[in-house]
Amino acid sequence: MNSSEELPLADSSRVVLRRSVRRFALWGLLIYGVLVLVVVFWPRHVDEAVAPALGSFFGWLHDLGVPEFINYQALEFSANVLMFVPLGFFLACLFWRRWYLAIPLLCCLSVGVELLQAGLLPDRTPSGSDVLANSLGGLLGALIQGIRFQRGLRRAKAS
Repeated sequence: MNSSEELPLADSSRVVLRRSVRRFALWGLLIYGVLVLVVVFWPRHVDEAVAPALGSFFGWLHDLGVPEFINYQALEFSANVLMFVPLGFFLACLFWRRWYLAIPLLCCLSVGVELLQAGLLPDRTPSGSDVLANSLGGLLGALIQGIRFQRGLRRAKAS
C-alpha cells in the first residue's frame, strides 16, 4: 500500500477524532454550563452560609503570620477563575482550529452575567473583578486546549 492510499484512512480518523472531541466538549459544556448558570444566577451569594467561618479562618491564618493578601477576596477571585477554566476548555474544543474564538466569547459572557446580576438579582454584587477573574479562567481553559491542539498538529505533521 502506498502513502496516497493511506491518506484517506488518516483523514477519516482525524474526522472521527474531531467529532469525538466535539461531542465530549458539547456534553461537557452543557453539563458544566448548567452548573455555572445555577451558581451565577443563584438569588443570593452562594458562599453566604460559609462566609463568617471563612472570615474567622483567614483571621486565624493571619494571626499565625500568613500574609494579609491571602484573604477571602483572594479565595473568591481564585474560585471565579477556576469556575471558568472548564468553560474555556470546552468552548475551545468546540471551536477546534479556531479555539482562540472562545476567549472573547467568554469575556462577553462574563460581562453579560454581571450585567444580568446587576439588573435581576438585587442580593448579588456584580463587580469588575468578577469579570476579570472569569475572563482569566476562560482564557486559561482556552489556552490549555489551544496548546493541546497545536501539539497535536505538530505530532501529526511529524508522523
